[in-house]
Amino acid sequence: MRLDEIREWVSRGRSVCPFATLAHRAEAVRYVQLRHERLQAQIWREARAFVSLREKALVLALPPPDPPTWEAARDVVWATWNELAIGVARLNYPGHSIEELRRSLSDDTDYAAKHGVRQMIPLLWGGVPHVLRGLLFVAGMGPQYPREHPRWAPHTLLSSTWMDDVDRARSEEPALHRRVQERMVAYAGGLYDADELWVAVTPKVTGQPEWAS
Repeated sequence: MRLDEIREWVSRGRSVCPFATLAHRAEAVRYVQLRHERLQAQIWREARAFVSLREKALVLALPPPDPPTWEAARDVVWATWNELAIGVARLNYPGHSIEELRRSLSDDTDYAAKHGVRQMIPLLWGGVPHVLRGLLFVAGMGPQYPREHPRWAPHTLLSSTWMDDVDRARSEEPALHRRVQERMVAYAGGLYDADELWVAVTPKVTGQPEWAS
């Protein structure tokens, strides 16, 4: 039911990553409903399947129910992101134990959580090119945002797409890139840092697009 609602939302033209050229197509997205039971193992398994198949986008719908507030959702999204980071690290460093990986990633993830920013190097870049063939862009979305917010979604989720698809939108799809900027301006009054894992309800405007000048 929850995944059906997310699929329908995407099929109506709402993207799980508006920055990417291909992730707006429902058939290009791998949808997964996470469960509380064996949650860690499920996230790790889906991370392996996603990077191995090179699918265009991965949607991890967080276990129900949806957190009631933006703050509560932020904590759950960060915890899920951390497990995804560990799952990708396991692919890149198969000779290391889980304890070793957690210790090596803890400085980055702890700093990111405390300072409200995303230190993405452990998640984005892999040391085994034939396993992880690029960088990952991850965004948290959910109903804790106002409906007009670019990060609103019918259920709380993590969306993971490939950075080369995001970069392609910037260079090859100027109309798509402008639509993203128009949504940001319409909601916040200007451009803001959309690279954060869990964007503020009222983002800090950092500038205006060139077409607005």
